[in-house]
Amino acid sequence: MRRGRSHPNGISTDSPWARVEGWLEFNLSTGQSRATHMGNSLLSTQVGVRCRVIGVQTLPYLDSLAFHTTSTENRTSRPPPIEPPAHRPLPTPLPRSLNPTMPTIASLSTRRSRRRATPWLGMLLIMACRLGGQAAVSAEPELKSIFPFGCQVGESVEITLTGTGLNQGVLYFSRDGISAEHLEKGQFRVTVSADAAVGDCDLWIATAEGLAGPRRFRISRDPVIAEQEDNDRSDDSQAVQIPSVIDGQLGKTADLDWFEFDGKEGQRITITCRSRSLDGSVQPAFTLFGPRNRELLHSSSHNYEPQVVYRLPAHGSYRLLMRERAYRQNDYSIYRLELTTDPLNRTAVENTNLIRPDELFGTIEIEDEREQSRESPQVIELPCRVSGQFIERNDVDWFRFQAKKGQMIHIEAFGERLGQLMDLEATIYDAADKQVTTIADITAPKNAPPSMPLASLDPSTDWKVPADGEYSIAVRDLYSGSVFGTHRVYELIVMLTQPAFFAVAMPDGIKHSRGVFIKRGETSEISVTVVRTGGFSGPVTVHETEAASGLTIEPCNLDDKEITKAIKVTAAKDAVTGFRSLRLVVETQIGSDTQTVPVWNAVQIRPGTTRRIEDLIIYVSE
Repeated sequence: MRRGRSHPNGISTDSPWARVEGWLEFNLSTGQSRATHMGNSLLSTQVGVRCRVIGVQTLPYLDSLAFHTTSTENRTSRPPPIEPPAHRPLPTPLPRSLNPTMPTIASLSTRRSRRRATPWLGMLLIMACRLGGQAAVSAEPELKSIFPFGCQVGESVEITLTGTGLNQGVLYFSRDGISAEHLEKGQFRVTVSADAAVGDCDLWIATAEGLAGPRRFRISRDPVIAEQEDNDRSDDSQAVQIPSVIDGQLGKTADLDWFEFDGKEGQRITITCRSRSLDGSVQPAFTLFGPRNRELLHSSSHNYEPQVVYRLPAHGSYRLLMRERAYRQNDYSIYRLELTTDPLNRTAVENTNLIRPDELFGTIEIEDEREQSRESPQVIELPCRVSGQFIERNDVDWFRFQAKKGQMIHIEAFGERLGQLMDLEATIYDAADKQVTTIADITAPKNAPPSMPLASLDPSTDWKVPADGEYSIAVRDLYSGSVFGTHRVYELIVMLTQPAFFAVAMPDGIKHSRGVFIKRGETSEISVTVVRTGGFSGPVTVHETEAASGLTIEPCNLDDKEITKAIKVTAAKDAVTGFRSLRLVVETQIGSDTQTVPVWNAVQIRPGTTRRIEDLIIYVSE
């Protein structure tokens, strides 16, 4: 490079040409470009691209790019960044054929490369401007987790949302008595009224670009404590009290969380750890240590969400170690640890499957362990719903009932769908103790969406009785050779088959953890899947029960061979922006009766995990 008079930025200016070596840096969030002399560190930005520039250029153009250069002696220094002048916007470079005043930029590495010079710096700047313009548009939001994910009634809590595109937004809760105030990026203050109902609800967030969620938010009576990340060792155990509700998260692979509390001799405590039913991915495992550092109990490895009751042996300090069973960690590694003096509540754990036993017909009957042999089975009358346990190793429970030839009997057992790692087997025997059939596991209907968890290891069938007489059902857990005890519970349904159906609605055509987002004057779709049972095979109609203000929902007809269909939802051009709750029903004719049942709502929380939600939320945007 020819040398001449000095330029304010340290570049020779007696020639229209100058050799430059530097770093080009642009922030994708703003599209703003900077360049720093080679050897200086890249300035920290939220989203940035850094490119090395070696070439020549006209000085006016370099000045507009605000290149910062220093002398050779000062290359190791860290000069302050120089922003492009506001009154001199970045020019749009043209190809050399259209802009003869713009010189060709040539690489200086070899002579051959100089002869094959191309205007690559100009193209680089064009790409930088385009990328910056694209990044300036906010991304569609994705909500991965919230922490903490619960609050005590009558209190407030500051929560942090983890995901993408969550800088600004408004929260929606599927339960009354909860409000939220935006604090800063991804953080909100949630306030729960004193009369809010205790339990789980769904939390959604709407931004200008979409609707994300939901995620579970838990309202409790007991104080909620956020787990502190400096409790990885026993000596650094986090102090808690009984009762306590601890919201925790695993911040790294093989993370260990230690907690310490004071107990009394003879005090009975209940320890519950939830993750799956709160949209987490943790397989919890906890260990309780006594005052003398002796291990007192371990949680069961055969429940998705372990729950135990224990009577403390002495006064003193107790420590509880919580970990992920497989030592994994991801964006969904959250859990809730509950320490109470309440008795064990088996209904506290909510499964994530679409079918729940409390929605089935039948009278609850308790299994009688005194009448559970093959020679002396427990007699039941149809319809019947039995609650049983596998208390002993290789335990098999027997039930006997009367049936007539030609009857269709529905037999279904619940184990895995009660939140347990369980594989139930149910076998039917006749009066001569001859095996008639073994009931198969539940399979998903053909053509059902793969995102819907309609298959299960639980057995279910509609069985046609071959002859009049007595029949027995033998129920066992295929894991009972190694796993047994009072915590191994199941439910059995035996009833006459009735033509029936149920339907599930899900947001259609979008990624997981997304809601139904509609702009004024536009249309979106909701996918509805109909599952027919009990021999029913007729057509059905899906429609709304209450007209949502500003929305038009087209009724959807499914013939006897259709399982899934889309419902179109259109927002009026003058629709009021905000949240809507959509309620659908499915209607059909069975015999001379018209049957109408509500459509269940579901959403894919993350790949491979779908659960039911209370309401199907639609957000109307401008």
